[in-house]
Amino acid sequence: MTQAGKDTRRKVGIIGAAPDRGWASMAHIPALQALPGYEVAAICTRDMASARAVAHRFATPLSSD
Repeated sequence: MTQAGKDTRRKVGIIGAAPDRGWASMAHIPALQALPGYEVAAICTRDMASARAVAHRFATPLSSD
C-alpha cells in the first residue's frame, strides 16, 4: 500500500512466538497478516532457532533473539 511512494502499512514486531504453539502463532500473526494495513516485520524469541522457525513459517523478513 503506497501513497505517493510512501509505505503506509503499520509494521508490527512479535515478541515471544513459538513456531507451532501459543497465541502468537495460532492467532495473532495470522490475523495481522490478514489485515491489509499491517505487516509482521520482526519476530523475537529467547532462542534464535525458534525465532527463525517462526519467521520462516510466516514469511516474515526479520528474526532476532
